[in-house]
Amino acid sequence: MLILRGRTRQFMNEGAIMDAIERTGFEVVHMDEAASWADVGAVAHKVDACDVLLGTHGAGLTNMAFLRKGAVVV
Repeated sequence: MLILRGRTRQFMNEGAIMDAIERTGFEVVHMDEAASWADVGAVAHKVDACDVLLGTHGAGLTNMAFLRKGAVVV
């Protein structure tokens, strides 16, 4: 899962990051800031299905609490 921030702490090379993730065999799942506040249960379910959580520093990484055992945070 790639956590995207709209206003602050943005990835300047978002497209290149997504390409690299896909080249390594992973499927990119996006989550933007607004989604993280909409429905916590839905977000928890989506994060739990991921093997890797990637994001810039900040509150969005709090979603790592929903990762299953053995998942990785970058």
